[in-house]
Amino acid sequence: MKSMRPQPSIRVYNNLMSVSVKIEQYSFALKVFDEMLQMGFPVDIYTMNIAVNCCFHLKDMYSGFAIVAFFFKSGYEPDAVTINPLIKGLFLEGKEAEAVKLFQKVLDLKLCEPDQVMILHLIDGLRKTGQVIVAYNWIHRLESCGWRPGVKAYNTLIDGLCKGGKMDDAVQLLPKMISKGVLPNVVTYNIMIKGLCDNGRHTDVRDLLTEMANSTISLDVQTFNILIDAYCKEGKMEEATNVLEIMTQQNISPNVVTYNTLIDGFCMKSEMDRAKQLLDSMVEMGLKPDIVSYSILLNGYCKKGCVDEALLLFLEIPSKGLVPDTHTYTTMIHGLFSKYRFVEGWNLFEDMEAQQVCCPDLHTYTTLLAVLCKNGEMDKAVSLLHQIEDKGFTPDIVTYNSLLNGYCKKGSVDEARLLFLEIPKKGLVRTNHTYNTMIHGLFSEYKFAEGCKLFEDMEDQQLRPDLHTYTILLDGLCRNREINEAVSLLSLIEDKGFTPNAVTYGALINGLCKNGKHCIARHLFNQLPSNGVQPGVEIYNTIIGSFCQEGSFEEVKRLLVEMEDRGCGPNRVTYNVIIGSLLKQNEADKARSFMEEMREKGFSADSATSSMPDGVDFFLKLMKDLAPNRCCSSAGRGSMLPKVYVLLGKMSRRAAVSAINLIHGRGFLNRWSHKSDFSVVKGLDDAVKLFGEMKSMRPEPSILAYNNLMSVCVKIEQYSFALEVFDEMLQMGFPVDIYTMSIAVNCCCHLKDINSGFAIIAFFFKSGYEPDAATISPLIKGLFLEGKEAEAGVLFEKVVDLKLCEPDRVMILHLIDGLCKTGQIVAARDWLIRLECSEWRPDVKAYSTLIDGLCKGGKVDYALQLLPKMINRGVLPDVVTYTSVFKGLCDNGRLSDALELLYEMANSKISLNVFTFSILIDAYCKEGKMEEAVNVLDIMTQQNICPNVVTYSTLIDGFCMKGEIDRAKQILDYMVEMGLKPNIVSYSSLLNGYCKKGSVDEAWRLFLEIPSKGLVHNTHTCTTMIHGLFSKYRFVEGWKLFEDMEAQHVHPNLHTYTTLLDVLCRNGKIDAAFSLVRIIEDKGFNLDIVSYNSLLNGYCKEGSVLEAWHLFREIPNKGLVRDNRTYNTMIHGLFREYKFFYGCKLFEFMEDQQVLPDLCTYNILLGGVCRKREIGEAVSLLPLIEDKGFTPDVVTYGALINGLCKNGKHGIARFLFNQLLSNGVQPDVHIYSMIIGSYCQEGSFEEVKRLLVEMENRGCAPNHVTYNVIIGSLIKQNEFDMARAFREEMHEKGFSAADSATSAKCRWFFTQIDGLCAQGNCILVSQY
Repeated sequence: MKSMRPQPSIRVYNNLMSVSVKIEQYSFALKVFDEMLQMGFPVDIYTMNIAVNCCFHLKDMYSGFAIVAFFFKSGYEPDAVTINPLIKGLFLEGKEAEAVKLFQKVLDLKLCEPDQVMILHLIDGLRKTGQVIVAYNWIHRLESCGWRPGVKAYNTLIDGLCKGGKMDDAVQLLPKMISKGVLPNVVTYNIMIKGLCDNGRHTDVRDLLTEMANSTISLDVQTFNILIDAYCKEGKMEEATNVLEIMTQQNISPNVVTYNTLIDGFCMKSEMDRAKQLLDSMVEMGLKPDIVSYSILLNGYCKKGCVDEALLLFLEIPSKGLVPDTHTYTTMIHGLFSKYRFVEGWNLFEDMEAQQVCCPDLHTYTTLLAVLCKNGEMDKAVSLLHQIEDKGFTPDIVTYNSLLNGYCKKGSVDEARLLFLEIPKKGLVRTNHTYNTMIHGLFSEYKFAEGCKLFEDMEDQQLRPDLHTYTILLDGLCRNREINEAVSLLSLIEDKGFTPNAVTYGALINGLCKNGKHCIARHLFNQLPSNGVQPGVEIYNTIIGSFCQEGSFEEVKRLLVEMEDRGCGPNRVTYNVIIGSLLKQNEADKARSFMEEMREKGFSADSATSSMPDGVDFFLKLMKDLAPNRCCSSAGRGSMLPKVYVLLGKMSRRAAVSAINLIHGRGFLNRWSHKSDFSVVKGLDDAVKLFGEMKSMRPEPSILAYNNLMSVCVKIEQYSFALEVFDEMLQMGFPVDIYTMSIAVNCCCHLKDINSGFAIIAFFFKSGYEPDAATISPLIKGLFLEGKEAEAGVLFEKVVDLKLCEPDRVMILHLIDGLCKTGQIVAARDWLIRLECSEWRPDVKAYSTLIDGLCKGGKVDYALQLLPKMINRGVLPDVVTYTSVFKGLCDNGRLSDALELLYEMANSKISLNVFTFSILIDAYCKEGKMEEAVNVLDIMTQQNICPNVVTYSTLIDGFCMKGEIDRAKQILDYMVEMGLKPNIVSYSSLLNGYCKKGSVDEAWRLFLEIPSKGLVHNTHTCTTMIHGLFSKYRFVEGWKLFEDMEAQHVHPNLHTYTTLLDVLCRNGKIDAAFSLVRIIEDKGFNLDIVSYNSLLNGYCKEGSVLEAWHLFREIPNKGLVRDNRTYNTMIHGLFREYKFFYGCKLFEFMEDQQVLPDLCTYNILLGGVCRKREIGEAVSLLPLIEDKGFTPDVVTYGALINGLCKNGKHGIARFLFNQLLSNGVQPDVHIYSMIIGSYCQEGSFEEVKRLLVEMENRGCAPNHVTYNVIIGSLIKQNEFDMARAFREEMHEKGFSAADSATSAKCRWFFTQIDGLCAQGNCILVSQY
């Protein structure tokens, strides 16, 4: 276009930029824009809009504003299309104040008329940053100014109000928007209904549904799902089921989410049969239950105690085409442990690890740790804790609570105390459960004073004791025989707002009975029903024991009947208490009667009771064994936040008021607005100068001015100076605000100084501010960048648990992306599932990131399963999502599945982009299907999708891999004709193709040509060329190029050094190779297994097998894993030195180490057996290779034929040779040379001539070895004329007779013959 005359119009250039944006080549579009400006081309408003949009996509808002400023100066005025991406970009960068300010300027200066998109960006940005009231005020202001917001803007605001707990404001907004002529749609009502349901306002929901019906707005599946979920959460399952029936009546098909919600509801109600019926009904309706469906049902069975049913369901899951995930496994393991089926639980965990389908998470390990602690296996529990930490997990407070409980149950209070003190040092906060466990442990060991002191400390730490705490305290008082205090504590518990439960009363009744206060205990027992408490079997046992002590067995019988009537049957303890008391009172017949009744009910007697002996010793032991049990139920965590957060919340509001007064009341904005021009700041010197001027101004500039300066510094990437400004502001006592903090934190993350970022957060917490999503997001991203993924996960967890702020899509994306990049795909998936169930729904970018991570991690099937799930969640996949899955399928060789996905994309009306086509072309190229790849290129052209450099480079590489270098070169030329400039990758592919084909001269010419194309050689091109030269034994040139490479500051990488190392080893220069190793290590590179394989090969070729063996043993100490090639090289080296026993032992060891032998291994093994002259074993090894799933190749057959020939088995060798073609193997020159040698030994030279013709016909010309074999045999058989003829033919083909030891003998012989013939001594020649 640039060279066209006449020059193309502005419209043509705009079209080029527009096309570049469509194929997401934003940088290139800006490059076109830049060239247009340099050419002095008359750009227009449309050009500007495209350029600004590109800056937004590249997250370079500074350049976007610079372009707008340029157009202002050029006399153009931006329109709404120009401003929209700027506003959205500012919000995405966390600069909401600047975004609002820009929108304000649009209105005030009338830059353009705000359209619906611009208004939506403003409202949505404010909502996401928690500024819902500000968004509300903007809606009102826009309405009054005549710019009516659309339904999407109202929906966004209503959603923000609902999620922010401002339901009344949301409800009031609905009639207001209608009065403004903006009719709500189904999305509006769904948002409102969900908000009302979450707040338990069901009457308002009914009114809203009536309103929807009156407005003729049909309910969709999402509406019904919200209603069903609300009913399920309240346990109103009949109403939830009725909603499902209404859906069917209205022809609205329930989806998987609908059924999962209902199944979960029934499971929570323990109605497992109905839950199972729903699952079956779901299948009948043509819906496929997902793993979530089965996990919910599994959890329901386990919670109900139906572990056998749960296990059957678990075993059934794979037959449904589903794969159990971490949550499914953990639920089942927990269920088995809850029923004391420890062996099965541990076996299932081992299966989980062995299957490698899903990895155990922290919850899994905590479940295992809890069962070890419950069983008193504390050493194993601590060992498991170390394993958890080694696996990269950070144990949470739940984990430590389990350990604490284990120590306390075991009576190891000292260890428990140490652990309790250690918890805060781990960065964890002790919960109610932590304190409850520790206090109970101290009381159990009769350390009452210490337990009470800890109770007081708990209150001092702003942790509000719960009912479980008071129950433990009450039990402790009873243990300490402080019965009056225990009784008075019961009243205090009620005064604290708690309702004592069966556990509380049980503890007090037990204490009263133990201390002889039977009357008070019975009175309290009789009051239980009126207090709304149903006594459990433990309380009945205590009261029965009380009556037994008095011998009131009639009362005992009455209580037993009462227990049966109330559905609380007696247990083993009940009967043992009664029998023991009867025995004490010599009522043996009654005791025997109760014993029989006990056995009929399936209970076993205690060891003492069952034998029913006589004597005082028995009764003493019996009374000791049958002491009434005490039971405390576990309590959950406290729900009240510490007072410090309440104080911080108050301080935050005061700070906000102060900031408003500071900005508006004192008029700083007005005073500063005419004094500053931050656009002059282009570099550090400008920023320093402006900062100096600001500090000397009177009156002092506002906080906004300093924030603007810091913001500009960030834009010019002067992060350190921005922090210096921040530091000076603090030293000056300047009232910094939340926006200042966000900028400072962002700077710390850019400088990879996360510790300072957290220090700033801590400072602002103390100052009364609360960070928002814009502050937290860079911290999470920064932690991942520093490799601290565990800390990043903990930070996000705290944001969610402590509700520090509302996680926005950027924060969620940072979490999912960070976990995927660090290989924690399962953790990323679990977080996504967790977020799906919360109010913070992941968007398409988060799903796309996870799908990309799953595909790159080889879990393509999981990625495929996630696609319908995200659609069910209302998140529609885009072209990026599909492209990730498509690439994953192609990379795994599943091209047919990939093509099916393309049809799905077409049905979803998602257009393929250049990336999708490039991936498809790459897949065809990797499979060697070049014609199909070229056809895809034609389809791209037909669909007006311009191939890019990557597309053509992929095709070039494909043809090079096939050895079709001419076609690859044609593609490169065609690429240039299409106006695309080949990059260094394009030339690297072609260069590699030439070298692999052996055309090193052509490669060298191309290599020298590259700089003339305006490209610079990189490490890859130089390494490829060096390797090519070395492959043709052009060592001097190769080393010279390496020296030139370093001289031109093209830094060699590990691959370069490995190439050099390999050539030294191949040429037997081991000392030089090890010198190079030291150089490589000094350069900071860590040698990989490829490098060590080269060294190993060098030793073996040199015959230094002992040194090779020492190196082989050293490899694991270097942190490397031996691969097939390592073993193959070592085994081959041992066989070459006739160390067959050690070679075979190493082969067995290789299999033991789970390194599967490949075809090369078996070829080496076969060659070793032949070398050992065990020909029978060698022949029998051939079918074994085929049984292992390998297809013997030309090397396999060559090794066997060579062995057969050397051992005189010529007949078998020839038979095998004749079978090669039928076996799909083309014999090479080496095999032909062996068979020719075989015939030569027998003097069958006619067969030799036939084979030579056959070789020529098959394109497998004889080499110097072939001729030397023939000539040597002819001389041995005195066929001198024929030998001389073959020698001449050999010379004509360019082979030298001095190529080998054999040919050297021939050369000497022919020299003697030629000399005698020249002297005329032909007779002597014949005698010779």
